[in-house]
Amino acid sequence: MANRIAQLTTEVLIAGIPAARISTLAAEVLADDNPAATLSQLLAEILADDDPRIRASQFSVEILYEFVHARVTQVAGEILVDDNPNAHVSQIVFEILYDYPLPPFAEFTMSNLIFPTLPGLQWNIVKSPQFHTTIVKHTSGRETRVSNTAYPLWKWEMSYELLRETQGFAELQVLCGFFLARTGSFDTFLFADPAESNTVSGYDLGVGDGFTTEYPLTKSYGGFIEPVGYVDATTLQVFVGGVQVYSPAVWSLITPNTLSFPVPPATGSLVSASYTWYYRVRFGEDVQDYNNFMYQLWELKKLTLEMVKP
Repeated sequence: MANRIAQLTTEVLIAGIPAARISTLAAEVLADDNPAATLSQLLAEILADDDPRIRASQFSVEILYEFVHARVTQVAGEILVDDNPNAHVSQIVFEILYDYPLPPFAEFTMSNLIFPTLPGLQWNIVKSPQFHTTIVKHTSGRETRVSNTAYPLWKWEMSYELLRETQGFAELQVLCGFFLARTGSFDTFLFADPAESNTVSGYDLGVGDGFTTEYPLTKSYGGFIEPVGYVDATTLQVFVGGVQVYSPAVWSLITPNTLSFPVPPATGSLVSASYTWYYRVRFGEDVQDYNNFMYQLWELKKLTLEMVKP
C-alpha cells in the first residue's frame, strides 16, 4: 500500500495585486503494486484590477482495478464582469467500464505454412534485393555512407494469368483463402522462390575450432552468402568430418536457422549439412484485386511478397 500526494502552487504578484495563481493537487493510491486511484486538480485564477476576474478549475478522478475503469472529470469556468453580469460554465463527465472485454486484437504470429504453388503463375517475376544505406553529402561534393543492413531484404512482384474455380479446380479459392487466412499483410509465411533452388546438399558450414558450438545455416546466391530465413527441421542432416551425426544427442536446431552442438566439433573437422529452406515473407499489401475475365476464370495481375527478418 502506497500513497503519494503532490501539490504545486505558483503565484505572480504585480504591483501588489494578485495577478495569476495556479494550483495543482495530485494524489495517488497504489495497492498491491497496481494503480488503484488517481486524483488530480488544476486551478488557475487570473485577477485583473480589483473586481473583474477569470477562474478556471479542473478536477479528475480515475480508478483502475484490473479491468474495471471509472473516471470522473469536471471543468468549471467563471467570468465575472463589473458587479452584476456573470457567466458560469461547468462540465462533468463520468465514465464507467465494468467487465468490458478488450477487443480481440490478434497477436503477432509467424505461421509456418508454405505459400501454395499454382499452375497459373505468369513468367514475368520481378525479384528485388533491397539494402538500406544512409548517405550524407558534404558541401565539398564528397559523401559519407553507412550501410545499415548486412544482408538484403528481398521483394517479389508476380502475377497469375489463370486462376480456375471450375469443378475439379479451386486455384482461386486456394490463393484467395491463403491471403484471407493471413489477414492480408499481417501474418508471415514461408515461400520457396521458383527461380531459386531451396534445397541444399552437403553444404559446408565451417571447420571446427574446438570452441564454436553454433553454425548459422546459410545459402549462396551468385557467390554471396547469407542466412536462410527458415529451415525445415525434418529435412536437416548434419555431418561432422564426413560422418553423419544425429539429433538430439549430438546437435539440435535453434529455430529458424541455427545449428547448435552441445559439445564443440573437434578441431579441424568439417561441419556440413543438407536441408530444405524457405524465405520468410508476408504479403506486400492488404488488398488483392481478382479479375473475373471469363466465366469461372480469374486473374490476379499483381501479387507482392516482401521478405521479413526471422
